[in-house]
Amino acid sequence: KENSRRHILSRCFNRGFTDGYFLQKPGAHLMSRERTDNQGIWAGTIQGADVFRQVLRIQLKEPLSIGDGIEIIQNKKNLMGGEVKRLLCDGKAVETVRSGPAELILADRKTRENLMPLVHQKADLFKTSDSKLSQEARATYAKIGGIRRNPVKLSLSAKVGQPLVLKGWDDLGHYTEVQSEALCQQAISQPTTPEQMKSQLDRFGNTLFVLTQTEIEADPQVMVPASTINQLRRQWTETIEAQRLQHYHKAYPGADSFEDRLSKIKSASFHCCDALAQIPLPDRPAPCLTMRVGDMDGLKAALSAGIKEVYFGGDAFRGRKGILDMPTISQAADLCLKFGAKGYYVLPRIIHEHQIPQIEKQCSWAKQAGVAGYMASNPGALQLCREWGLEHWMTDWPLNLMNHSAMHLIKAMGAKRLCLSPELTFDQIMGMGDQDIPLEAVIHGRLPLMILEHCLPGSLIGNDGSNRQCGQPCRQGGFTLEDRMHFRFPVEQDMDCRNWIFNAKTHSMLEYLPKLLLTGLSHFRVEAMNEKAGWIYQVSEAYQTALELAGKPQWKEQVKHLRERLDEVTPQGFTTGHYFRGVDDFSKN
Repeated sequence: KENSRRHILSRCFNRGFTDGYFLQKPGAHLMSRERTDNQGIWAGTIQGADVFRQVLRIQLKEPLSIGDGIEIIQNKKNLMGGEVKRLLCDGKAVETVRSGPAELILADRKTRENLMPLVHQKADLFKTSDSKLSQEARATYAKIGGIRRNPVKLSLSAKVGQPLVLKGWDDLGHYTEVQSEALCQQAISQPTTPEQMKSQLDRFGNTLFVLTQTEIEADPQVMVPASTINQLRRQWTETIEAQRLQHYHKAYPGADSFEDRLSKIKSASFHCCDALAQIPLPDRPAPCLTMRVGDMDGLKAALSAGIKEVYFGGDAFRGRKGILDMPTISQAADLCLKFGAKGYYVLPRIIHEHQIPQIEKQCSWAKQAGVAGYMASNPGALQLCREWGLEHWMTDWPLNLMNHSAMHLIKAMGAKRLCLSPELTFDQIMGMGDQDIPLEAVIHGRLPLMILEHCLPGSLIGNDGSNRQCGQPCRQGGFTLEDRMHFRFPVEQDMDCRNWIFNAKTHSMLEYLPKLLLTGLSHFRVEAMNEKAGWIYQVSEAYQTALELAGKPQWKEQVKHLRERLDEVTPQGFTTGHYFRGVDDFSKN
């Protein structure tokens, strides 16, 4: 029974199975890279072809039925595929062949013609879809499970020289009558039988109706196209559905009543606004440019360029000098003090239970070194900041703060600054800036799209990437994923062998800084965790100049030069992310 279930699953998911990370780190065995498409399960071999009859001679090891999808592979090359139209066993047409020799005819004529000359030697036959399994699956949702179908009665009149007339009632007593524009014709050879007419009427598909009674009144020699009956049935169904929905229509207030209500709302709103206008707004500090760096070289470049608040530590990529142990954390804090800047220690993005003692040590070292505060990006890190009594901790953007309720909750936990989600739009941020806590947003940099336990370089060229025999090719760096549009997404490996896949395009809001300054944000983040020192220095200078000039007369002229400076270190272009197009807009495309 267990083998039978696995066999059924293999027909649905035919690229193999994995137990993931439940038992051990799977390395290269986590996923199949041999083929990215649906090759199917091996069903047998092609022994030859009859070009004249357009028939394939096959030897089956797996059952094959009419309607199944197949693909033919010869010398690891995909020849062609299609749907099975006919199966012949010992010269007789059959529905299914369990195993052994048989003959196969594909449904598409053009495919048959193109395929025959290609099958000049043995080839492998793969089954890509199972018609019987698909029918079983379709039956589970085609019945509209859990929703009662409503019985209907239909009467069809088909008279030669008259329109085709369909009448019907539903279970609630709704009635409608529809008729065709064309007249029924007398059949020349084969008239349409009442059974054929009833078969076309009884096709309500996934609607809420089921045909329980039918009356057919037809002339013996009448000819009615199936398409005409289908069209009348659909018209009748739409009319009855509209009649049923009339019971649920909501009564809306009239124009006079609506205007009266609207005037009262406006009056209350104006009164509220007048009261709010009497409350003085808090003085806003000068905008501060912050930066997240990933190594010691990046920290030095940011401080040299004049950045006054930097975030370091937490996660580090292989092949770089991270800031994770006591000497490097102490050195980083000393550098910040030397340049008159504030340094914040970042807790890791992902925290496993066994890692907590080591992270507590790192935070203790950071406290001894004199960091200005800490940054947390997940709920566990927030709680650890509270338990360990860390002062002046703030949130990072992966926490995904998107509304006032979340902001109030985190503030109540003790946060001193909040970084908003990069998935918020301009309009949404405008509604957040009235908080009595400093707010931060990411305005530039490549954001990580995902973090994987699966190591891509290790599994491909590092002896399976399972950490047991890995050759650690990640130390070389420079790995990217290229999509079909030829954009390259940087892939970095952290010290826990996780893969960070960064966006190909750089998130950049340079031209819109004047508008961002009106939102109430106090801190503006540059993400440079995976960037080199030269990039960090040039981008830091550009944005500090931009913050000084934003809103001033020379802004329009200078912003073009600043953009050119950013272009020099950004080969794959820029994106404004979700600032102008929210997540909902992207999901519609």
